[in-house]
Order: sequence, then structure tokens, then C-alpha cells
Amino acid sequence: QILALELEKKVLRTTDSALENPVKMASAKIAPNNAAPAKPALRRGLTSKSLDAAIARYSTTAVLRKLLTHDEERGGTPIKLLSARWLLTHFQAEGNETARLEHRQWLEREHPEAFIAGEALERVLAELEERTIGHRHGSFYMRKAKCPVTMLGRPVEIAFPSAMALSHMWLDKAHPDANARNLRDMWLPAIEWLYSERVRQLGGEYAAEEKGYTSGNYLRAKDADGTPLSDEAILAAADFGLFVDLSSMCQKENDRRTEVEDGLFRHSLGSLDVVYAHKSLMSLLSTRVPAGVEVDRSY
Repeated sequence: QILALELEKKVLRTTDSALENPVKMASAKIAPNNAAPAKPALRRGLTSKSLDAAIARYSTTAVLRKLLTHDEERGGTPIKLLSARWLLTHFQAEGNETARLEHRQWLEREHPEAFIAGEALERVLAELEERTIGHRHGSFYMRKAKCPVTMLGRPVEIAFPSAMALSHMWLDKAHPDANARNLRDMWLPAIEWLYSERVRQLGGEYAAEEKGYTSGNYLRAKDADGTPLSDEAILAAADFGLFVDLSSMCQKENDRRTEVEDGLFRHSLGSLDVVYAHKSLMSLLSTRVPAGVEVDRSY
């Protein structure tokens, strides 16, 4: 195809020149192309060893678990996920109208409840593991957990994953969203919608609509004993983890990190491919600058 295209171009150039000077038309010839045809570039596939490593890294929760839990070798947790429920309740609470999202170490001191941890983290990881099984909605909620949640004796189908990664532009070198414009104009509305959809699915509203029931209480998710989940249990179960680099990775305080913080930061920085490319996570792309905000450059 490349040789044919080059030949066609040469014909056109020769013909145009001949038409401009009729005397040369009879002698217009195309010089033979004796060059050897170019060899197509070879595409090398992954070796079986590399393929196994890629599957383990991006399709199981083994590497992800090490990033989200305490790393004894490095003396801390490389990456912490923010609680979507906490983000909504905290920043929509009275008196917090002008509050902004702060860096990880500050949140660890002032609001340790801001992070997904303990039993909630195990639930998140269990649900992510479940998402490796494909079906029409994306996954069954907690089917592999020790105490699965069910609906009418079957696993609950749920569309959105229990962990998501937010990719966004920093509006300023010192703080990505100093005036909370990204947070309030774009991020919170999206997080609220995703959270509410998970609540609806666990509350049985989708199933009720499909079956024509006027109430979803009959189809509300149940715990391992068959007891319908309470409103509080559904709100807790619907929570999901959100990666935001400012609050999920160790940042500088007073222009420095401790040795442990620096090690955790560098390790997490080198592992962001897992966060953004993992099969079971969803990436949220914040691609617009808030209205009225001007930036000289992004960070």
C-alpha cells in the first residue's frame, strides 16, 4: 500500500509537469523504483510471564490491596481512598459551605473518618474482586464476601464499582482546588449521583421498577441472616472509595515530607498505573476548568 501510494504520487507529479509543457508529454516517463519493499514493523506480543504479571496487576486485587493497606516495609499505607459518603455529608453540612478538600496528613489528624478503612475497606476490595466476573450490570454486590448481601435469595446486581479514581488538573501549584470550585461545581454533584444510584440498587428501587411494584421494601437487600438492611446499613453499604491525589497520597507539609512519607509517596506515585488502569476501578475525568476561573498553566 505504501509503494502504491508513492507510485500514484509520482504519476500525478509527472502528468502535471507534462500537461504544463506539451512538448515533453511524449517523453514523460516514470522512473522505475528498484528499492526493496520496506519490511512491516513486527509487533511483539507479551510473553506468558509478562501477561501473567499484567493480569495479576490489573485484573486481581493483590497489588491493589498492598497499596491500600498498611505496608510494614514502608511503615504506612501508600494510598488511602476517601469515603464518598463522608465527602457528601461533610461538605454539604451547615457551616462547611466554604470548606475545601485538604491534603492527606491534615485529614488523618483532623478527620480520620474521611478514609475508607477496616471493615469498609474489606468490603470495597471484596466487591472489586467480584467485578472481574462480567455480566450485564458490571458485578454482583459482595457475592464473594463471607457475609454476602442478597435480594430475593440472589446476589444484588450493582452497576458502579466500589472504588473510583479521579483525574483532574491542579488549578494552582500550592493546592489543586484552593477555592473548592472543582469540588463544589463538578465533583460533588457527580459523586452524589453515583452514590445515590448505589443506594437505589441496594434499596431495591430498580428491581421494584422492573417488576412493577410501588415500593422497593419487598426487594430491599438482606444480610446473611435474611434480615432486610436498615436505612443506615444501606447508606453504609453503598459507600465507595475515591482516589484523589491530594488526599490519597502523602503531600508536603511546610515544604517537606518525612522520610516515611516520602517513601510512601514515591511508591504510590510509581503505582498510579494500577489505580487508573485496573479492570475493576472506574476513572472519573475532570476535564473542564470551573466557569470564571483562569489558569496560566496546569499542574
